[in-house]
Amino acid sequence: MKKFHFTGDLSGLTQGLSVIAPMLGIEVCDSGAEIKVSKSTDGNLFVSNTEIRYAEPIHFFRALGLLCEHWESGVFSVTETPQFDTNGLMLDLCQGNDTTTVKHLKHMFCRMAIMGLNTFYFYIEDSYEVEGEPYFGYMRGRYTQAELREADAFAKTLGITIIPCIQTLAHLYDVLKWHPYAEFKDDHDTLMVGDERTYALIRKMLISIRDSFSSGKIHLGMDEAWRLGQGNYLLEHGYRKKYDIMLEHLNRVLAICDELGVEALIWSDMFMKAANQNEDPLSDYYQIEGDVPQEMIDTMPRNVELVYWNYGNINSEIYAAHIKRHFQFCDKLIFAGAIWNWTSFTVDYDRTFATTEAALKACKETGLRDVFATTWGDAAAERNNYEILLGMQLYAEHGYAKEVSEEKLAARFYACTGCNYEDFRAMTYLDNPMENYELQDAYDYANSSCWLMWQDCMYGLFDKNMEGYNMTEQYNVMYEKMSLAATRNGEYNYVFDFLAKVADVLRLKAEIGLRIKSAYDKKDRSALLGCVEDLHEISRRMEVLYECNRDWWFEVNKPFGWEVCDLRYGAALKGIDRSIMRLTSYLDGKVESLPELEAERLYFDGKPGPARNLQYHTIVTAGHWQVQ
Repeated sequence: MKKFHFTGDLSGLTQGLSVIAPMLGIEVCDSGAEIKVSKSTDGNLFVSNTEIRYAEPIHFFRALGLLCEHWESGVFSVTETPQFDTNGLMLDLCQGNDTTTVKHLKHMFCRMAIMGLNTFYFYIEDSYEVEGEPYFGYMRGRYTQAELREADAFAKTLGITIIPCIQTLAHLYDVLKWHPYAEFKDDHDTLMVGDERTYALIRKMLISIRDSFSSGKIHLGMDEAWRLGQGNYLLEHGYRKKYDIMLEHLNRVLAICDELGVEALIWSDMFMKAANQNEDPLSDYYQIEGDVPQEMIDTMPRNVELVYWNYGNINSEIYAAHIKRHFQFCDKLIFAGAIWNWTSFTVDYDRTFATTEAALKACKETGLRDVFATTWGDAAAERNNYEILLGMQLYAEHGYAKEVSEEKLAARFYACTGCNYEDFRAMTYLDNPMENYELQDAYDYANSSCWLMWQDCMYGLFDKNMEGYNMTEQYNVMYEKMSLAATRNGEYNYVFDFLAKVADVLRLKAEIGLRIKSAYDKKDRSALLGCVEDLHEISRRMEVLYECNRDWWFEVNKPFGWEVCDLRYGAALKGIDRSIMRLTSYLDGKVESLPELEAERLYFDGKPGPARNLQYHTIVTAGHWQVQ
C-alpha cells in the first residue's frame, strides 16, 4: 500500500479521492509522502514524485494513476497535453436488455476517472421513468429518477459529466409496441411527426431527463429514421421529402428544449443523407463527393450540436473528409467511434484498434475537440461490459498524446485496471479466424462465436463456411489463453473465466455439424456414435456456461433481460437433445434416414468464408419464425 499526503488545492477532489485511492492501492494519510497539488496555468497535466498540477478535476484523477505507475522508479516527471476538450464513453443500457446496476456504473466511472475520461453518454432510449407513462421501460429494467440522480452525483465527484442519450424520433420500438402508443406511431419504430400529442409526450420525456441530470445537455437521438414519413404520416399528409419532415420535427423539439433550458445534441446521419440528396435507405450516410446544398446550410438550426458517428472506416483520410463536410453546415461537431462489443460474446479489438487509430488521427488533424467511444447492445448482451476496458484505455491514451505506442498503452492499461493488455487483445479470436483472415471493411464483421454457439447441430447453416478453417484447434488455443487470462486479471478474472467457458463449448461444437454430416454420408456408425457422445458433452459444457453467464449477469445487471438469454440457451440445449434423439433413432434402426442430413450444405448467403453481420434471429433457423 502506497502512502501519500496530499497538500494544496484539493477543493472538489477529496470525495473522489476517497473512492479512487483504494482502487489504486493508495492510503491517504499525514505520514505519507507529500504530494503538492495545484491548478495548472497552461492547461497541461503534470505529475512528479512530489507534485501534481491539473487543469480539470479529471486530470487529477488520471494523475493519481500516473503517480502510482511511476512511483517505484524514484524521481520522475510526466507532462501531458490534452488533445480533446471532452473524451469519454457511451454505454448502451437498453437495446441489449442489460441495464447495468448503479453500483457497477459507479465502478465504471471510477475506471474512467483513473484513465482520464471526462464524459459519459448514458444511452437509455426509453428505459427511464416518465411521469404518467408507465410503459416507458416497462419490464425492461428502467432507471428511476433517483437512480439517475445518484449516478450523476457520483460521476460529478470524479470530474465526469453525464450526458443522457434518449430518442425523440425513431428507435422507439420498445415503447411504440404497446397499445397505449398506437396513435403516436408513424410506423412500428418512429414517432408521428407533426402530431401535437407527440410533442406533449416529448416534453414530458425531456422534463424527466432534465430533472435527473445536472449537465443541462440531452442527446435527442434522431438517427436512422429510415421510414420517416412513409407510414401513417404518408396516409395523413401525403408524400414529403424526409429532410423537410426531419427539419420541421427538429425545430419543434428544439423549441421545447429552449423552453426547458436544455442544450441539445443529435446524431448527424439523417442530415448527411440529406446532404447527399439521396433518400435510398440502403445508400451510405457519409459521402465525400460534392458540397452540402446551400439550402441545408441556410436552414440547419444552430442551437444543436451534431454527433458524427462512424465505426467502420480504417482510412484516416476518409474520416477527415467527412469531418470537413460536416463543418460546411455546423459550427461544432462531436465524433463518436466505437468499441466493437455488440456482435457476439466478446469485443473485436482488431476492428476497435483499426477504426479508432484512423478516426482519432483525423480528429486531431482537423481540430475536432470532442470525441467518445460508443458501445451497443444489438446482439442482446451475452457479453460482459467490462470486456470494453481496453477500448476505453485506447481512447484515454489518445486523449493525452498525439500518438500512442502499444508499449505505453499496455503499461497504462495495467496501471489503470490491473489487467493484461495481451489477454484483452486475444479475446478478438473467439470470433475472427486467426489465419486466412484480413480486415478490410470493419462493418463486415465475422461474429463466429455467436453463430457457432447458436446454430443447430443437425442443420449446419454455417458448416459450409467453416470448412478448412480448423476452428476446433483455434478454440482449443483460445480455451488455454482465456483460462490463463482468468488467473491474472485481478477482479476481472471472472470475465475471462466466462470467455474460457465459451471457448470450451465451441472447441467441441464448432465443427460437430461437419463431423455429423461427414459420418452420415459415409455411413460410419462408429463416428456417429462418437458424435452422440460429444453432443452429450457439449450439452454439459453449455449448462456450465449458462450458469456462469447467469451468475455474473445478476451481479452486474438488473434481472430484467436475462429471460432473452434463457430463451437462447434453452433453445440450444433442447436442439442438442433433439439431435441426440434423431441420431440415436437412426443408429437404432427406428428411422431409415435423416432428411436434415441428406440436405446439401450451402454457403450462408452464397458467400465462402466466415459468415458476416449476423444477429440471433438469422442464425437459428432458415425457417420463418419472427414477425417483421
